[in-house]
Amino acid sequence: MQRYGFADGLPTGWQLLQDPRFTDRITFPGQVTLGRCLQAIVKAGDKATDGTSRAEIRAKPINFLNGSEWWYSFLLLVPEAHVARPGWLCAHQVKEASPGNPTWALYLLNDQMRLECGDGQTGAPRQKLDVGPIRRGKVERWTFHVKVTTSDKGLVELYRDGVQVASVTRRTRATTTAEMCPRWGIYRAPVNVTDTLYIGDIRLGATRAEIEPPPDCTAEEAAVKAALAAVDEADRQRAAALATLDAAKAALTACQAG
Repeated sequence: MQRYGFADGLPTGWQLLQDPRFTDRITFPGQVTLGRCLQAIVKAGDKATDGTSRAEIRAKPINFLNGSEWWYSFLLLVPEAHVARPGWLCAHQVKEASPGNPTWALYLLNDQMRLECGDGQTGAPRQKLDVGPIRRGKVERWTFHVKVTTSDKGLVELYRDGVQVASVTRRTRATTTAEMCPRWGIYRAPVNVTDTLYIGDIRLGATRAEIEPPPDCTAEEAAVKAALAAVDEADRQRAAALATLDAAKAALTACQAG
Protein backbone atom coordinates (compact mmCIF):
# COMPACT_ATOMS: atom_id res chain seq x y z
CA MET A 1 0.00 0.00 0.00
CA GLN A 2 1.09 3.58 -0.69
CA ARG A 3 0.00 6.10 1.94
CA TYR A 4 0.33 9.90 1.93
CA GLY A 5 -0.34 11.96 5.06
CA PHE A 6 1.58 15.14 4.10
CA ALA A 7 3.73 14.99 7.24
CA ASP A 8 6.58 16.51 5.21
CA GLY A 9 4.40 18.64 2.96
CA LEU A 10 4.05 17.73 -0.69
CA PRO A 11 5.26 14.17 -1.44
CA THR A 12 8.28 13.82 -3.72
CA GLY A 13 7.32 13.97 -7.38
CA TRP A 14 3.91 15.57 -6.74
CA GLN A 15 3.06 19.01 -8.13
CA LEU A 16 1.15 22.10 -7.03
CA LEU A 17 -1.50 23.33 -9.46
CA GLN A 18 -2.49 26.86 -8.51
CA ASP A 19 -2.54 30.38 -9.83
CA PRO A 20 1.12 31.54 -9.85
CA ARG A 21 0.06 34.95 -8.54
CA PHE A 22 -0.70 33.41 -5.14
CA THR A 23 1.45 31.37 -2.78
CA ASP A 24 -0.96 30.67 0.08
CA ARG A 25 -3.72 28.67 -1.64
CA ILE A 26 -2.16 25.28 -0.84
CA THR A 27 -0.92 24.65 2.72
CA PHE A 28 -0.34 21.62 4.93
CA PRO A 29 -1.59 22.36 8.47
CA GLY A 30 -2.11 19.85 11.27
CA GLN A 31 -0.13 17.57 13.56
CA VAL A 32 2.93 15.76 12.24
CA THR A 33 2.23 12.77 14.51
CA LEU A 34 -1.17 12.14 12.92
CA GLY A 35 -0.26 13.31 9.44
CA ARG A 36 -0.81 16.81 8.18
CA CYS A 37 -3.69 17.45 5.82
CA LEU A 38 -3.94 19.38 2.58
CA GLN A 39 -5.79 22.67 2.88
CA ALA A 40 -6.95 24.03 -0.48
CA ILE A 41 -8.37 27.55 -0.76
CA VAL A 42 -9.74 29.43 -3.76
CA LYS A 43 -10.72 32.97 -2.91
CA ALA A 44 -13.36 35.22 -4.39
CA GLY A 45 -11.88 36.82 -7.48
CA ASP A 46 -9.30 34.11 -8.18
CA LYS A 47 -9.52 33.36 -11.88
CA ALA A 48 -7.01 31.87 -14.30
CA THR A 49 -6.67 32.81 -17.97
CA ASP A 50 -9.00 29.95 -18.96
CA GLY A 51 -11.75 31.37 -16.75
CA THR A 52 -11.52 28.69 -14.06
CA SER A 53 -10.07 28.74 -10.55
CA ARG A 54 -7.94 26.02 -8.99
CA ALA A 55 -5.82 25.08 -6.00
CA GLU A 56 -4.94 21.41 -6.51
CA ILE A 57 -2.14 18.94 -6.01
CA ARG A 58 -1.31 16.42 -8.73
CA ALA A 59 0.12 13.05 -7.77
CA LYS A 60 2.91 11.44 -9.70
CA PRO A 61 1.51 9.84 -12.88
CA ILE A 62 0.32 6.31 -12.19
CA ASN A 63 0.51 3.64 -14.84
CA PHE A 64 -2.98 2.21 -14.39
CA LEU A 65 -2.34 -0.56 -16.91
CA ASN A 66 -5.14 -1.41 -19.30
CA GLY A 67 -7.18 -4.09 -17.55
CA SER A 68 -5.77 -3.38 -14.08
CA GLU A 69 -7.82 -3.02 -10.90
CA TRP A 70 -7.16 -0.51 -8.10
CA TRP A 71 -8.50 0.67 -4.76
CA TYR A 72 -7.73 4.02 -3.18
CA SER A 73 -9.24 6.22 -0.47
CA PHE A 74 -8.85 9.64 1.15
CA LEU A 75 -10.38 11.77 3.88
CA LEU A 76 -12.40 14.85 2.92
CA LEU A 77 -13.81 17.64 5.08
CA VAL A 78 -16.16 20.26 3.68
CA PRO A 79 -16.26 23.16 6.18
CA GLU A 80 -19.46 24.35 7.84
CA ALA A 81 -19.16 27.65 5.95
CA HIS A 82 -19.35 26.04 2.49
CA VAL A 83 -21.85 27.89 0.27
CA ALA A 84 -24.10 25.68 -1.87
CA ARG A 85 -24.59 26.89 -5.46
CA PRO A 86 -25.26 25.56 -8.97
CA GLY A 87 -21.69 26.19 -10.16
CA TRP A 88 -19.46 23.11 -10.11
CA LEU A 89 -16.58 22.47 -7.74
CA CYS A 90 -14.33 19.44 -8.27
CA ALA A 91 -12.64 18.03 -5.14
CA HIS A 92 -10.94 15.05 -6.80
CA GLN A 93 -10.32 13.98 -10.39
CA VAL A 94 -8.27 11.48 -12.35
CA LYS A 95 -7.16 12.62 -15.79
CA GLU A 96 -5.58 10.70 -18.62
CA ALA A 97 -4.38 13.78 -20.43
CA SER A 98 -4.28 17.51 -19.94
CA PRO A 99 -6.14 19.43 -21.19
CA GLY A 100 -9.15 17.14 -21.24
CA ASN A 101 -12.08 15.92 -19.22
CA PRO A 102 -11.52 13.81 -16.10
CA THR A 103 -11.96 10.07 -16.52
CA TRP A 104 -13.74 10.05 -13.16
CA ALA A 105 -14.23 12.82 -10.61
CA LEU A 106 -15.97 13.79 -7.37
CA TYR A 107 -17.85 17.11 -7.41
CA LEU A 108 -19.76 19.38 -5.06
CA LEU A 109 -22.80 20.74 -6.93
CA ASN A 110 -25.72 22.60 -5.37
CA ASP A 111 -26.01 20.80 -2.02
CA GLN A 112 -25.02 17.35 -3.34
CA MET A 113 -21.90 15.27 -3.82
CA ARG A 114 -21.69 13.98 -7.39
CA LEU A 115 -19.69 11.28 -9.17
CA GLU A 116 -18.96 11.86 -12.85
CA CYS A 117 -17.44 9.21 -15.13
CA GLY A 118 -16.20 9.41 -18.70
CA ASP A 119 -13.36 8.09 -20.77
CA GLY A 120 -11.10 11.06 -21.12
CA GLN A 121 -10.65 12.33 -24.65
CA THR A 122 -13.13 10.30 -26.71
CA GLY A 123 -16.03 12.74 -26.30
CA ALA A 124 -18.48 10.08 -25.16
CA PRO A 125 -21.35 11.21 -22.91
CA ARG A 126 -20.44 11.48 -19.25
CA GLN A 127 -22.42 9.70 -16.55
CA LYS A 128 -23.42 11.85 -13.59
CA LEU A 129 -24.70 10.38 -10.32
CA ASP A 130 -25.65 12.29 -7.18
CA VAL A 131 -24.32 10.29 -4.21
CA GLY A 132 -25.88 12.11 -1.27
CA PRO A 133 -25.91 15.52 0.38
CA ILE A 134 -22.83 17.49 1.34
CA ARG A 135 -22.15 16.83 5.02
CA ARG A 136 -20.54 20.03 6.23
CA GLY A 137 -18.19 19.78 9.17
CA LYS A 138 -17.94 15.98 8.98
CA VAL A 139 -14.72 14.18 8.04
CA GLU A 140 -15.53 11.34 5.64
CA ARG A 141 -13.48 8.63 3.96
CA TRP A 142 -14.17 8.34 0.24
CA THR A 143 -13.08 5.08 -1.39
CA PHE A 144 -12.78 4.39 -5.12
CA HIS A 145 -12.61 0.92 -6.69
CA VAL A 146 -11.70 1.15 -10.37
CA LYS A 147 -11.12 -1.28 -13.22
CA VAL A 148 -9.24 0.58 -15.92
CA THR A 149 -9.87 -0.52 -19.49
CA THR A 150 -10.58 0.73 -23.00
CA SER A 151 -13.40 -1.83 -23.28
CA ASP A 152 -16.93 -1.38 -21.98
CA LYS A 153 -16.09 -3.66 -19.03
CA GLY A 154 -14.49 -0.91 -16.93
CA LEU A 155 -15.78 -0.11 -13.47
CA VAL A 156 -15.94 2.83 -11.06
CA GLU A 157 -17.35 2.09 -7.62
CA LEU A 158 -17.59 4.74 -4.92
CA TYR A 159 -17.90 4.19 -1.15
CA ARG A 160 -18.69 6.86 1.44
CA ASP A 161 -17.46 5.97 4.91
CA GLY A 162 -17.58 2.30 3.95
CA VAL A 163 -21.05 2.35 2.35
CA GLN A 164 -21.29 1.92 -1.43
CA VAL A 165 -23.07 4.88 -3.01
CA ALA A 166 -22.38 4.34 -6.74
CA SER A 167 -21.32 1.72 -9.28
CA VAL A 168 -20.73 2.53 -12.94
CA THR A 169 -19.77 0.01 -15.65
CA ARG A 170 -18.26 1.64 -18.73
CA ARG A 171 -15.07 2.36 -20.64
CA THR A 172 -12.67 4.04 -18.20
CA ARG A 173 -9.77 5.17 -20.37
CA ALA A 174 -9.26 6.42 -23.91
CA THR A 175 -5.91 4.78 -24.74
CA THR A 176 -3.95 1.77 -23.54
CA THR A 177 -0.65 3.58 -22.91
CA ALA A 178 -1.21 6.97 -21.27
CA GLU A 179 -0.39 7.40 -17.60
CA MET A 180 -3.14 8.81 -15.40
CA CYS A 181 -2.81 11.65 -12.88
CA PRO A 182 -4.97 11.81 -9.73
CA ARG A 183 -5.62 15.29 -8.38
CA TRP A 184 -7.03 16.59 -5.10
CA GLY A 185 -8.03 20.08 -3.98
CA ILE A 186 -10.33 22.63 -5.60
CA TYR A 187 -11.03 23.13 -9.30
CA ARG A 188 -14.13 25.22 -9.88
CA ALA A 189 -16.09 27.53 -12.08
CA PRO A 190 -15.47 31.21 -11.25
CA VAL A 191 -17.74 32.46 -8.48
CA ASN A 192 -17.52 35.38 -6.07
CA VAL A 193 -17.10 33.33 -2.87
CA THR A 194 -14.15 31.77 -1.07
CA ASP A 195 -14.01 27.96 -0.90
CA THR A 196 -11.91 25.79 1.40
CA LEU A 197 -11.51 21.99 1.46
CA TYR A 198 -9.39 19.72 3.66
CA ILE A 199 -8.02 16.41 2.36
CA GLY A 200 -5.84 13.86 4.11
CA ASP A 201 -4.60 10.28 4.52
CA ILE A 202 -4.55 9.28 0.84
CA ARG A 203 -4.10 5.51 0.38
CA LEU A 204 -3.55 3.49 -2.80
CA GLY A 205 -3.51 -0.30 -3.05
CA ALA A 206 -4.57 -3.41 -4.93
CA THR A 207 -7.33 -4.49 -2.52
CA ARG A 208 -9.93 -2.83 -0.32
CA ALA A 209 -8.40 -4.37 2.78
CA GLU A 210 -5.15 -2.53 2.05
CA ILE A 211 -6.59 0.96 1.86
CA GLU A 212 -9.46 1.01 4.37
CA PRO A 213 -8.67 0.82 8.09
CA PRO A 214 -9.57 -2.62 9.49
CA PRO A 215 -12.21 -2.90 12.25
CA ASP A 216 -9.59 -3.05 15.00
CA CYS A 217 -8.18 0.31 13.89
CA THR A 218 -11.35 2.36 14.39
CA ALA A 219 -9.74 4.36 17.22
CA GLU A 220 -6.77 5.26 15.02
CA GLU A 221 -9.07 6.27 12.17
CA ALA A 222 -11.12 8.40 14.56
CA ALA A 223 -7.95 10.10 15.81
CA VAL A 224 -6.86 11.02 12.29
CA LYS A 225 -10.35 12.35 11.48
CA ALA A 226 -10.40 14.36 14.72
CA ALA A 227 -7.02 15.90 13.92
CA LEU A 228 -8.26 16.97 10.49
CA ALA A 229 -11.44 18.46 12.00
CA ALA A 230 -9.33 20.35 14.56
CA VAL A 231 -7.52 22.14 11.74
CA ASP A 232 -10.83 23.44 10.41
CA GLU A 233 -11.94 24.50 13.90
CA ALA A 234 -8.68 26.39 14.45
CA ASP A 235 -9.18 28.21 11.15
CA ARG A 236 -12.74 29.17 12.12
CA GLN A 237 -11.59 30.49 15.51
CA ARG A 238 -8.82 32.48 13.84
CA ALA A 239 -11.31 33.98 11.35
CA ALA A 240 -13.67 34.92 14.19
CA ALA A 241 -10.84 36.53 16.16
CA LEU A 242 -9.74 38.54 13.13
CA ALA A 243 -13.33 39.69 12.55
CA THR A 244 -13.55 40.83 16.20
CA LEU A 245 -10.23 42.66 15.86
CA ASP A 246 -11.39 44.41 12.68
CA ALA A 247 -14.62 45.48 14.37
CA ALA A 248 -12.71 46.82 17.39
CA LYS A 249 -10.35 48.76 15.13
CA ALA A 250 -13.29 50.23 13.22
CA ALA A 251 -14.98 51.28 16.47
CA LEU A 252 -11.77 52.91 17.73
CA THR A 253 -11.29 54.77 14.44
CA ALA A 254 -14.88 56.04 14.57
CA CYS A 255 -14.47 57.15 18.19
CA GLN A 256 -11.26 59.01 17.44
CA ALA A 257 -12.83 60.68 14.42
CA GLY A 258 -15.83 61.82 16.49
